[in-house]
Amino acid sequence: MTSKLTTLALIFCLSCACQNPEGDLDMGSPADLQSGEDASSDLALASDAGADLIGGEDTGGDLDAGTTDTDLGEDLGGAGEDDMSSSPAPPRSSLTQERMLAGAGGDGETNTSPIPQEAFSPWEGASLRAPTKLEGRLTLGHLRSSWRPIRDDFNATLDVGLRDLPTLAFSVTSRPEDGLLLPDWRGLRPSPDEAAKWWWVVGAGRIWREGGDGAYSRAALPFTLVQPHANCSLHGTLTFLYDVSETGEVEISNAYYQISQETCLYLKLDMWGWLASSHAPLQSGEQASLGSLLASYDERVAARPETAKLEGLRALGLEPERFAEALSPAHITIQGVYWNGTHYHSGCQTRQGALPFCDEITLPSYSTAKSLVAGLAYFALAKDDALDASITLGSQLQGLPSTWGAVTLGELLSMTSGHYDSTVYMADEDGARMSTFFLATGDGAKTDAALSFPYQGQAQSPAPWVYHSSDTFLAFRLMQSWSGQDLYDWIVANVFEPLRLSDATRQGLRTDVMASNDGQHFGSHGSWWLPSDLVLLSRMLQEHADGTRENLLDAARVERALQRTAQANGVSAGEGLRYHRGFWSLDVTTAQGFPCDRRIAFMSGFGGITVVLLPNGAIYYVFSDNAEFAWLSAAAELAKLGGFCTTQ
Repeated sequence: MTSKLTTLALIFCLSCACQNPEGDLDMGSPADLQSGEDASSDLALASDAGADLIGGEDTGGDLDAGTTDTDLGEDLGGAGEDDMSSSPAPPRSSLTQERMLAGAGGDGETNTSPIPQEAFSPWEGASLRAPTKLEGRLTLGHLRSSWRPIRDDFNATLDVGLRDLPTLAFSVTSRPEDGLLLPDWRGLRPSPDEAAKWWWVVGAGRIWREGGDGAYSRAALPFTLVQPHANCSLHGTLTFLYDVSETGEVEISNAYYQISQETCLYLKLDMWGWLASSHAPLQSGEQASLGSLLASYDERVAARPETAKLEGLRALGLEPERFAEALSPAHITIQGVYWNGTHYHSGCQTRQGALPFCDEITLPSYSTAKSLVAGLAYFALAKDDALDASITLGSQLQGLPSTWGAVTLGELLSMTSGHYDSTVYMADEDGARMSTFFLATGDGAKTDAALSFPYQGQAQSPAPWVYHSSDTFLAFRLMQSWSGQDLYDWIVANVFEPLRLSDATRQGLRTDVMASNDGQHFGSHGSWWLPSDLVLLSRMLQEHADGTRENLLDAARVERALQRTAQANGVSAGEGLRYHRGFWSLDVTTAQGFPCDRRIAFMSGFGGITVVLLPNGAIYYVFSDNAEFAWLSAAAELAKLGGFCTTQ
């Protein structure tokens, strides 16, 4: 891992847009990377001479691990639209009405720290009433920003422009009766500006009304900043006040935003500040489309499994504290378990308390895309034997280097192409050729980089397993050519849509993303999931593997990939490790606390992302970013639920 960081450091410093390699897997002890909790975290840099007054006290990083989204349905249901100016003011000390209306121009005591995350939710003890409906086109642009670098492996923060948020522009509709605030698109929004510092995602939020705000209603939305062409994701929340006159004119305050959490190993930042806000009426025809948007959103929410706090697993005889006992708590974004129809999760921690809208957080795929995009595409295209793993690159692509023509889809998906520099574990993935591949943004440049590895077919036969994200990219290219259409769009229509996955899954990183022909999805990395999306996809795979479902994928191939057959499948990737069609598996034994010796399938993503698919149907996931991949204690706990030894 250290070699990768060294190789890319200069490139990132010059470009401030590192495409960090996505494929690291460390099955041993925690990696030798510093946690980022250094003294420099006390430094706040403000973009204006006088830092803005936020109001409120910095409470540090306290986390209520069981906190999930606040449901405004009970609070707002049946409430009238009465004027609350005479209502007692709630005990709100952060982002008061006065402070919000003063916005970026407010004077007074300076504040050089982020504020508690609870400021972005209805204040405890507030008297709530149904808010005023908000609908129209919102534009939020940078006014003032501060930041506190916590970890910066590539000196990205030498470019102070990185602290300024991009302009966020989107349409919204709302439902006052339950407080839903819904943007028109909740997937990745790439910028057409090649010099853009950030791309972004905005999620579903809420509106509400507090005593002390007079005629104003409050709005809050979750958002994620995304490093261009990469999966590095910084998670934040923004909020503003608004009032709608009798003639329909909307008055809107500056928006305050804060980021105090990320899923990114090499770049960790606290960011906070103010955005200029404007509202415009919907154009002709937009109102009808936003109305259907609400219905579609409701359908997708209804498809999500029921949620509960992770602590709820105690009722089943488990010890939830064991799940992440070998991980650094400060670097965990979220962890969760699916069992018997219920999705238990921890809530989303930040350095300033529990993140609002945890169920709407957009989690980066990193190399879980090798399983849930490229591997999934193969299982779907191979249904009814339509596509076979023996198909070759040369049969589908023109202009290849001669040694690549005979490489098969199966070899690419299992990373045994015979093209490599070194068989040392992760040496190629950390090397210069792969750095070129990750940094390439155009379709041709990325393909050329993927094909640059030399043929070593005579050196070792059969070809050894060598971890290459570029091989998965080529596998996706081959399958897209074979299908004759955009393969990611096909996956969305034929797999994601039947599962009613969220908009977060509908667009990912692509080659030539701003060209008229936008190439292909990376396949190897570059998607985003909501926690519920990850559970729905994992549950669907489990159902195909255990024979209770066969409508979307080739069940026999999924069964082999998830190691549910008597014979082990795939190629050796280390002691007790195997790799097959984008999925890992690990041999576990009774000596490790399991009820029997089995193979457990799992997915892995750069920085500390793990999704475990246990033989008894349980699913465990954790999104963290401190290069830690310990999950055996979680698997051993979930094996206690039973059924671990009864299949295969």
